[in-house]
Amino acid sequence: MGNIEYGKGGPFIAQKHAFHFRNSWEFNESDAHELNERLLRQSLNEVVSKIQSLVRGELSRMSIPIPYVDRLPSIPTPCGDIKIPDSLDIPKSLIDVVLDRLHTPILDYVLGKFLDAITGSYGRCGGMAFAGLDFYHAKWPVDARFGESQCASWPLRDYIWRRLLDSLGLNLTEFIWVKVKYLLLPDLSRIATDVTKAVIGASGGRVASIISNYIISKANIFNFSFNSNQYSINSWNKICHKLKQEEPAWPMGLVFNSYKVWGDHQILVIGYKKFESGGLLRQGNRSMKPAQPVPS
Repeated sequence: MGNIEYGKGGPFIAQKHAFHFRNSWEFNESDAHELNERLLRQSLNEVVSKIQSLVRGELSRMSIPIPYVDRLPSIPTPCGDIKIPDSLDIPKSLIDVVLDRLHTPILDYVLGKFLDAITGSYGRCGGMAFAGLDFYHAKWPVDARFGESQCASWPLRDYIWRRLLDSLGLNLTEFIWVKVKYLLLPDLSRIATDVTKAVIGASGGRVASIISNYIISKANIFNFSFNSNQYSINSWNKICHKLKQEEPAWPMGLVFNSYKVWGDHQILVIGYKKFESGGLLRQGNRSMKPAQPVPS
C-alpha cells in the first residue's frame, strides 16, 4: 500500500468493497422536486439565517462615535467625575428590524443563484459513498452481481437514492454555505449595507440620527471575508482525524467554484498521504489533491 495511510477501521479496498457500476442516473421531475423543494429550499433558508447571524454580529460589535457637538460633559460627583462615553452601540431592537427586513431580499438573491432545473443525467455520488460505507460496516459483499456498467438491482438503486437524500440532508446546507462564502460575500455585504442604511435612516430620534449619519458615510459597513485555504486545511485535518481513529473510510464533499449545487461531488475517502507542502487523499484507486473539501 506504499506510503498511503489507510483508515484504521479498514482497509477499505476499492476493487473489493466499492460498487462496480458507473455513477450515472436519470433524474425525473419527481426526483428534481424532492431535491429542490424538500432539501434545497430548506438549506437556502438555513443559509439565510447564517447570513443574518453574520450581519447581527457585525452590527452588535459596531461602535458609533458620537459627534463632538452631541457629547455630554463629564458629571462631577464626590467620588470623582463620571465620564460620559464618546461612542454608542446600535440598539438590539434596531438590529432586529434590520434582520427582519433583510430576510426576503437575501433569500430571493440566493434562490436566484442556486435554484436550478435538474432533470437529466446526474450522479448519486453521496448515496453511493454512504451506501458503500454501510455495506462495508455490515460486511455485505459488493461484486459484479449488482451490475458493471449500470446498477442492476432495483432495491439497491432505491437504497442509494435514499442514502443520497440522507447525505444531502446532513450536509447540503454546509456545501451551499461554502459556495456563498466563496462566491457571494461582496454582493451580500452590499445588500446588507443598503438594507441597514434604509432601516436606520427611517428611524426617528437623535440616537438613530447619529447612527444613520455615521453609517451613511460608509460605502460598505460590513467586513465579510472567507479564507478558503484555511477552510480546506481544516477540512483535510478532520478527514485525516476520522481515518486515524476507527473509520475504514469517510464521505467527503467536493464543493466547486460554481453556482450549480447539483454539479458538486461527494466521494468516499479511504486513505491519505501527507507531504511538507500538502498532501493527497485516496479515493478508490485514485489519488487527488483536495481543492475545497467538506467532510460529510
